[in-house]
Amino acid sequence: LDRSSAASDVYKRQDKSKKNCWIVDEVAAEVVVFVFNEYIKDGSTLKSTALATTAKYGELLGRKFSVGSIEHILTYESYHTGIKKISLTDPDTEEIEVFDVKVPILVYGTI
Repeated sequence: LDRSSAASDVYKRQDKSKKNCWIVDEVAAEVVVFVFNEYIKDGSTLKSTALATTAKYGELLGRKFSVGSIEHILTYESYHTGIKKISLTDPDTEEIEVFDVKVPILVYGTI
């Protein structure tokens, strides 16, 4: 399993032929929860959160977390709404259909 994209791939389709069958990558989900918990600490910044996340998960995942990746995690609505938007394109007509699918909520509350 490729861990290089960590938190961006928390939700994965268990069966690619089914749009509503999603599972959670437990390590990536742990990173997401860590980022939220780290960011809400007094005095934390995006940079301090990125450094702390890299210190804790960087070696395991083989990557460094940037300010941009932390900001993406903190603003990705699916983590706290439990709704993920999926776009499917009909190969014959090029028509795009967007679906809302339910996924597990990882973070409760707001920052």
